[in-house]
Amino acid sequence: MIIDLHCDTLMKLLDVPAGGDLRKNVWNIDLEKLQKSNYLLQDFAIFVDLEEHPDAYVRYGEMRDTFLANIEKYGDKVRRVRTLADLEACRRDHIIGALLSVEEGGVFGGDLQKLKKAFIEDGVRLVTLTWNYENELAFPNGTEGKDKGLKARGWEFVEWMQANGMIVDTSHLNDQGTRELLERAEKPVMASHSNARAVFSHPRNLPEDLLRAFGEKGGVIGLNFSRNFVGSKPITDPSEVNNPRLLLAPLTTEEYHQVAIGERPVPAPQLDSPLLVSKAADIARHARYIADIAGIETVALGTDFDGIQPYLEIHDASEMDKLFTALEKEGFSADDIDHISHKNAIRFFNDTLPAGK
Repeated sequence: MIIDLHCDTLMKLLDVPAGGDLRKNVWNIDLEKLQKSNYLLQDFAIFVDLEEHPDAYVRYGEMRDTFLANIEKYGDKVRRVRTLADLEACRRDHIIGALLSVEEGGVFGGDLQKLKKAFIEDGVRLVTLTWNYENELAFPNGTEGKDKGLKARGWEFVEWMQANGMIVDTSHLNDQGTRELLERAEKPVMASHSNARAVFSHPRNLPEDLLRAFGEKGGVIGLNFSRNFVGSKPITDPSEVNNPRLLLAPLTTEEYHQVAIGERPVPAPQLDSPLLVSKAADIARHARYIADIAGIETVALGTDFDGIQPYLEIHDASEMDKLFTALEKEGFSADDIDHISHKNAIRFFNDTLPAGK
């Protein structure tokens, strides 16, 4: 079984409807791909870029409605997960669970009532406090200083979230804010899609002291598949990665969308210059480092599928076996891999989500 703690598929479904819907589409995640890899649960993030969408709350509503429409349309294949009871029912009935999250706490504009509505009425169960901008709650990665911890309104949000069964996510948050959360939070917190900075130096990845703190406080860290955070070396020959469907030319996001939906020709199957591709073996290296520092019970999955550039050895959710093979080669046992794929996330949910009925 697999639990993935982060994807941006809702953005693709809303912005490029020609690419298909949740049942079947041209992106990294759809229900058919999830079924092929035996997913138990997929987190679906409502991601809002505050600069691109000045009325962020309107954009939030549009993405929420996209989620709800697809869940209703394909209710025989996927169910919403708001409680532990919902998750157990999905496991019992062999149906995919869908957990709704928000990636960018700034969509609420610091309004605690909007956060409460998201939880009570919309069923949001996880909030990533920041994306890459400062907001009313906190500061993003790369913005550091002793005075750059969570803001007063950020603590109000965190306290309400943890008292009511809403997961606090630190991915994209700066080190100081993450450190304060791990020191003061009443319940475990999550880094839904982050890697290890010692393996690849990037401010979005976590330093060793924070990895240890996640382990000590019962948190989980979802392995991010983005080539920007994994640290793979550029390939010079397509045979260096196991993906015959790999696009071999650098494309903008718009160009990629056009290729995906057939409005632009697929680039010629040749590599004219070195290409940075996220390799399964390098994702496994992050898993090994995090497990060694924080403990195996801390490592989980947070692919960031459909929110990252499409230069991936693991082409989409149907190919997660490539990761498990790489983890095995990295020395992880079958039981270790089960913990990374789903058991650690379930343990974390048991500590954080409402019980339900």
